[in-house]
Amino acid sequence: MPLAFLLIPYFTDRQRLMRIPIVTVSLMVLCVVVFLATWGAQRRAEEEFLVALDAAVELAWGQETLDTEELQSVCAGLGEPDCLSQDLLPEWAGSEDIGYLIDDLMSVLGIAEPEPGSVGQEELDAAVAAAREAYEGQPFVRLGLARGSFTIHGLVTYAFLHGGWMHLVGNLLFLWMAASSIEHVWNRGFLVGFYLAGAVIAGGFQLLFMGEFPLVPMVGASGSVAALMGAYLLLFAKSRIKIWYLVVFILMFRSGTFFAPAWLAIPLWLFWQVFMWGMGMDTQ
Repeated sequence: MPLAFLLIPYFTDRQRLMRIPIVTVSLMVLCVVVFLATWGAQRRAEEEFLVALDAAVELAWGQETLDTEELQSVCAGLGEPDCLSQDLLPEWAGSEDIGYLIDDLMSVLGIAEPEPGSVGQEELDAAVAAAREAYEGQPFVRLGLARGSFTIHGLVTYAFLHGGWMHLVGNLLFLWMAASSIEHVWNRGFLVGFYLAGAVIAGGFQLLFMGEFPLVPMVGASGSVAALMGAYLLLFAKSRIKIWYLVVFILMFRSGTFFAPAWLAIPLWLFWQVFMWGMGMDTQ
């Protein structure tokens, strides 16, 4: 069995440019510009938010008399509903032998066992409010798409954000492959509208059926690209798509290229996208 298997479509026999695909290139450039403008700011803002959230969790830890409902709702929205529960500790943490070993190690290092301090409700509320403010200051929250921080403009702007270089390059590759061919057939204004409509429909669908963690923003052009790939399939079902493959085994790997008809390659790609979406692998 291979350890890794990768298929990347990157060229079609329709890509003989009869005119410069202005819309396709403009969309790609816009995605790159937005990525460069937001990626570093997002990483810094996310770090600030996590520090603020960690500070609020530390204040609330062990404070059984305080109201921690707001803090727990933030944690739950991020996929950590038990952030204040000791159930998060691994099973071996409750072992007496491990407990004695940790106590001895802390004693040797001169580390005192932390105890819950005296924290007032106002202090905790202020810490949670600071974490909320830091969360809302993230570019992905302001421009991305999340049920817990929904905005109308987010239905469009999320499609121009990307969570990393691989995420960006992958979407741009498929965007070029599909849109550059479609642009020779469709009116350019219609192509722009179709791209944006694909983003809105895909984003709305994910909000309705994938809102498990309402504070985790969704970003990426995958919805728009999937719509364009579907349009390409309808327009050029008999065209051929060149695919690069990589198969990694324990002591060797194989790579190469082959052609596959669009009516086979694109449904397989869409199936893979749905599978990845269902596994939560396209959520940033």
